[in-house]
Amino acid sequence: MVSCTVQCFFARRIWILKCTWIMRRIVVCIVALAVAQCAGAIIFTALRIDSNMPPIFLRQMVAPIIWLAGSFLCDLLIVGSMLHLLSEARSQTSIKSTESIITKLIILTLQTGFITALVAGIQLTIYLLRNGHAMLPNQYDYASMFMLGKLYSNVR
Repeated sequence: MVSCTVQCFFARRIWILKCTWIMRRIVVCIVALAVAQCAGAIIFTALRIDSNMPPIFLRQMVAPIIWLAGSFLCDLLIVGSMLHLLSEARSQTSIKSTESIITKLIILTLQTGFITALVAGIQLTIYLLRNGHAMLPNQYDYASMFMLGKLYSNVR
C-alpha cells in the first residue's frame, strides 16, 4: 500500500509537470500498474494467510508476479519520466545556478529511483528462482520485500 501511494504521488507530480498526451499515457500506465501491484500484494497476502485453501501452483504464482513485476515496471516508468522531465528542464535554462540545482535533482532521482527499481527487480528474480526451479530453499525474497516498503517510505 505504501508503494502504491508513493507511485501515485509521483504519477500526479509527472502529470502536473508535463501534461502532454505521451505523459498522460505514461501516467495512466503508472497508476494502473501501481493499483495492480497493490492488488497483487493484497491477494498474495490473503492466499498466504488462508491455510484452508488448497495450494494451486498457478494461483500462488500469478498474484506475486503481478505484484513484483508491476512494482518494478512502475518504478522504471517513474524514473524514466522524471529523468526526461528534469533533463528537458535543464536544457531549457541558461542560468548556471538553476542548471546546477537541476543536475543535483537528476543525480538524486537516479540514486533514489533506481535503488527502489533495483530492489524490486532483485525481489522478482529471487522469487522466480525460488518458486520456478526450487533452487533457493529458503525465503530470501522476504528480506527484499521488507526492505522495499522501507525504501519507498524513506528514499523518495
